[in-house]
Amino acid sequence: MPQRPPLRHCPICGIAMQARKSLPEAEHFDRFECLNCHTTIVATPVPDGEAQDDDA
Repeated sequence: MPQRPPLRHCPICGIAMQARKSLPEAEHFDRFECLNCHTTIVATPVPDGEAQDDDA
């Protein structure tokens, strides 16, 4: 069973967001929906070979 993602707060209203996976076999949670205002954040995967931070 995958680990629970860190708690994320909605950038609009500040209420907790529910984490989901777009595909059941996905390794990480990639979809977050606010329980109050229903704002949805979809995280896109970083392509192989690209740096994950902007300091490079």
